[in-house]
Amino acid sequence: IGRPLAGKTGTTNSYNDAWFVGYAPNLATGVWVGFDGVRTLGRLESGAHAALPIWTKFVDQALLHSPVMTFPIPNDIQFAQIDTTTGDLPSKTSRNISTEVFRKGTEPGKAAPQKANPMDFFEFDRLNSDSSNQLSPF
Repeated sequence: IGRPLAGKTGTTNSYNDAWFVGYAPNLATGVWVGFDGVRTLGRLESGAHAALPIWTKFVDQALLHSPVMTFPIPNDIQFAQIDTTTGDLPSKTSRNISTEVFRKGTEPGKAAPQKANPMDFFEFDRLNSDSSNQLSPF
């Protein structure tokens, strides 16, 4: 659709009902799929599979001639990258990094500990079981 949108799917345990409720900065709408009586929609007919495509087609047409709008970001909100393994700020060795949303003052303040590069070589005294490198895995 090419514009900021947000939403949430829903599905009952027995797949009797499926829905999607979503919104843009200038439109909020929902789609429910189901039968009047208690009857299953079919195996795996979830909100994402049954309702979301209907919602997407509707919103695409409903906003076709509307300008693309962004969601306002409150002044006390901040975006920060984190190491998703530790929840800390990423370090040079972080492999999984994600941008997350924080209330100002609650974002991580320290970097994730650096991990030893598996390709590094370490000195190791096998007789004394002592490593001269603090990052040694031994």
